[in-house]
Amino acid sequence: MGNKILKPTSKLLGFFIIFVIIFLNALGPYFKLQQVATFGLIPLLAVFAFTFDIKNFKEGKKEFKFLVTILVLSITTIFYYKGFEQFSTNFFLLLGAVLSAYIVIGLTKDIDYSTYFHIGYIITILILFLIMILNGNIGINFATELDFRDRFLLNANSYSYYCVFANFSLFYLYLKKPKKSFLIFLVVLPLIFTIIAFTTESRAGLLLIILINIFFWFFVNKEQNKKIHKKIVRILFLILLF
Repeated sequence: MGNKILKPTSKLLGFFIIFVIIFLNALGPYFKLQQVATFGLIPLLAVFAFTFDIKNFKEGKKEFKFLVTILVLSITTIFYYKGFEQFSTNFFLLLGAVLSAYIVIGLTKDIDYSTYFHIGYIITILILFLIMILNGNIGINFATELDFRDRFLLNANSYSYYCVFANFSLFYLYLKKPKKSFLIFLVVLPLIFTIIAFTTESRAGLLLIILINIFFWFFVNKEQNKKIHKKIVRILFLILLF
């Protein structure tokens, strides 16, 4: 976005974005209401995005054309499926993905709603963590005696992917408005993400979460203080934490 002056955001729409993300990834599956998000909330949010992005749409921006091209070309895959029902199911899944991608583009181009998207990702994984506890999937030593991976609300790998998204969102929010009071979230939440990845037995999730946090603390969020003893203390603390 550079130095481009963005229009002011609407908090009501921002809270709606957070709600849609939470409902799509956590509350919808928990209450068996996924279709409410798929056929209701996502299309409605896409309408809002199109309303804000209509000027760019008239100018024929390449992002929208690219997404539409993907969707149109996907229709040719009908010859791959053995039945129309299987094709329609996967087509609507792709349509939902295309609409979701467009929503982010439309709501962050001229009006910066990005913060609400990041907050939504973080809250989503915290709610999923609570659901895991309520369903008895996390014990005192993280993993319960049940060792089959399909016992979770979602696909076991999905939790780790959401954790990685939420972790990047955490970095973004901190770098956008660095506050000392926010540092506790940068320490506590990745630990929760690691517990989730460990519980779901996701090796890729564990590796990604640990790596991105190492790179963030040692290479991105560097200590600006020139006093050598403070730098040493910080490095020792980080090594101990990891």
